[in-house]
Parts: sequence; C-alpha cells; structure tokens
Amino acid sequence: MDGKEKITIALIDSHKLFLDGLKKILESISFIEVIALGKCKHDALKVINTFKPNLLVIDVQLVELKNLNQFNTPDTKIILLSGNDYDVDYMIEALILGARGFLLRSMQSELLIDAMLSIVEGKYWLHPNVSDGLAKEFTKLRRKYQLKDLDSDIQRPLHILTIRECEILELLVEGDSNLKIAEKLGITEYTVKTHVRNILGKMHVNDRTNAVLLAIRNGWVKIERVNNGVRNERIEYLEP
Repeated sequence: MDGKEKITIALIDSHKLFLDGLKKILESISFIEVIALGKCKHDALKVINTFKPNLLVIDVQLVELKNLNQFNTPDTKIILLSGNDYDVDYMIEALILGARGFLLRSMQSELLIDAMLSIVEGKYWLHPNVSDGLAKEFTKLRRKYQLKDLDSDIQRPLHILTIRECEILELLVEGDSNLKIAEKLGITEYTVKTHVRNILGKMHVNDRTNAVLLAIRNGWVKIERVNNGVRNERIEYLEP
C-alpha cells in the first residue's frame, strides 16, 4: 500500500498464545493496528459493530458456516484462519457467504502480512495448500456446464441448492449411502452428512426418500429405462 494508510485488524481465536503472538507480529508493522482481540463469535459480532475493523481474522472453529454472513459488512473483510487444510466444499460456501481469505496458522509471518494487505486492497487470498483443491473443483463444474444443452427440458434445482448439494441429491436418487457418496466425490462422510442435512432442510422434507420423491415430482429427475425394465432416475444439474 503506497500511502501506508492505517489498517485496523480484529483477531478472534480461542488459542491465547497464538493470538498474542499474531498480535505482536502484526503490530511490528507501523501502519497496522490490532484494535480488538476476542475468543468467541459473540466477541466477533461485538467488535464488528463497535470498531468496524478493516479486517476480521477469525478461527473457523468459532463460527458456523451458515452464520458466516453475519460478519460480512461493507466495512469489514472476513479472513478465516485454520490449523489444518480447508475442505473444498467449505471454501466454496464460505466465499459465497463473504469470506475473502483462507489462512493457516503455520504460515510464515511475511506471507501472513502479504495476504492481509492483498485482502485490504480488495483481492481474495487463498493459502497455496488449499488453492489447488478449489481450482480442481471449479474445473469439474466447468465440465458440467458444457452439458447445458443436452437436457434442456429438465428443471434446475439450483434456485434452492448449491451445485455440490445437487450432486449429492443425484447420488441419493441413485440410492448411494453416505460412505459411497463420500468415496465418489472425494470428500469426508461427515461432510456428506452435513450436505444431506442441508438438502433436507432446504427442500423442507424429513428424510432422503421424501427428498428423492420431491425431486421426481418437481421434474428435477430424468427417468431412463435400464436393464430388465427397471427405471433408473438420474438428475442432471446444469447451469441455470
């Protein structure tokens, strides 16, 4: 930043030693001011409303993804901090909900500061360890979109579900278990369970059977004949 304008940062993390160390590193830069520290999501909301920092750096364990947009304000950019790599699905949803950066606790201080400066300037920043997975995911989505003219008569549930949720709903229609879905998509079984729960909630149904029936009833399923006259329901999810 050429003008070296003052950058205000709030740090929210339950690890006090890490928090104190990060504060010390950041305040070694003359144009950075750590204006607030916190250890829970309630502290984060209070900080945003009271101090309106340029950046809010918060531990991913302290905020539920579905509530991330609570921290997304015109004055404050959200940076998520983790001790481990991020799940690709999590990153996609977090970006949609307003996250601007994904950092790891193991980062060197110089890289950490560079990331924050980039985000202040309006850019997005992903740690190199997690950017590869995200790039691969978007490549897969692009291939899906190339099919958009094949089944134009199929209605698209993308008005209520994310693309990943659409993929999982398709596999539910095929009768796959959570474990099998996880293996096919290269994600954890826990992540699948979370997506299934979100799908049921968004579709306002109590179980997978009703989710599948609703998908068929709404025309989200392409019915095909297969061996022995048994019908195979397959859902095509294309670009809206």
